[in-house]
Amino acid sequence: EGEALKKTGDLDAALGKFADALKLDRTNLTALLGAAWILNDAGDHKTARLCAANAVEVDPKSGAGWREAGYAEWQLGNLR
Repeated sequence: EGEALKKTGDLDAALGKFADALKLDRTNLTALLGAAWILNDAGDHKTARLCAANAVEVDPKSGAGWREAGYAEWQLGNLR
């Protein structure tokens, strides 16, 4: 549901669905990545970094997880 809402642009509702999914399973990779993307887009880079870090912990080969983590770090001024 979160991905479908994200695709329609209803990011607040999508974030809510991702949060609901993470309450049930904190290792839900789709929810972690979706939340990280939305949070980065909204400018909440600290929280996005946490979601992305959890995503790469779940799947260290997740390109999307590393991308979102890197983007958050860059926006936070941690990369040059």
